[in-house]
Amino acid sequence: MSLPVPDVEIMLENLLADRFAGLVQLRLSSITGYFILRDGNILRALESTSRGQLVARLPARIYGLMHQRSTVEVSVYVLSESMVSIFCSAFAFTTTMPDRRIERKGLKRVLSDLEDKRQTGFMRVVGPDGFAFLLIDEGSIVTERFATRYGDIVCGPAQVSAVLDHVHENGSRVFIRAEESAEIAKKTQAVNEDLGRIRQLTLKKASALFRSAEEVKLSEEVFREWGLDPKSQFEVELETADGRMHKYKCRSGSSRLGNRVEVHSNMLKDMSVSEGDLVNVRPML
Repeated sequence: MSLPVPDVEIMLENLLADRFAGLVQLRLSSITGYFILRDGNILRALESTSRGQLVARLPARIYGLMHQRSTVEVSVYVLSESMVSIFCSAFAFTTTMPDRRIERKGLKRVLSDLEDKRQTGFMRVVGPDGFAFLLIDEGSIVTERFATRYGDIVCGPAQVSAVLDHVHENGSRVFIRAEESAEIAKKTQAVNEDLGRIRQLTLKKASALFRSAEEVKLSEEVFREWGLDPKSQFEVELETADGRMHKYKCRSGSSRLGNRVEVHSNMLKDMSVSEGDLVNVRPML
């Protein structure tokens, strides 16, 4: 349903207070944001890309995009423990089977491959009622007794069996995004470290002596917080309050910068921001 943003905030607060386990979907103009909740915490915030992939984000980014609107289309789904785990890992999934047709009785080989590799992810097939998604947990198709389906996701035992039988007897176009458990753990650690490096800093317009319109400067203290040599050079991503992202080269500047990021006046124009505004800064390592 479509709700005013203040009502969505109250709803999220209530879900967290009630230790809700499930997923909150927020349609935010050109993107869709997701919060996966359990035990009073937001376990993972995700953002959909134009290609349908899911990217891990800080919850603050999704909140920030939400606050750019007056109303938000929101959906809430109760999930089991295994389903919560699958959605939390969705950013790590890769295309393991591109969209292609398997012939009649070809499903057994596909399922055996998923089981052998203990993969977790999503599988899209053409079932008796059209396109359907099945969830995979370490090689096994997920079935849940408390619900039959969530939109295009089929999860009831009888409904899952009907879809699999239809594909086995008729063939289907199959598309799979999944990943092995060890790789999910590795990607989860990497993305958590990446998100943990994000710093909220204040924009400072550079003096006339700083002529580069392609490079920003940060204090050596920020470099050390990131575990980087102050002499190193790399790219950073600056995210403005309205969720737009910009990439620039970066090098260390004066220690007096503290919690500020020094930028050229042309960058302020490009980002449509002013000196003194806050931005999130992430190193692109």
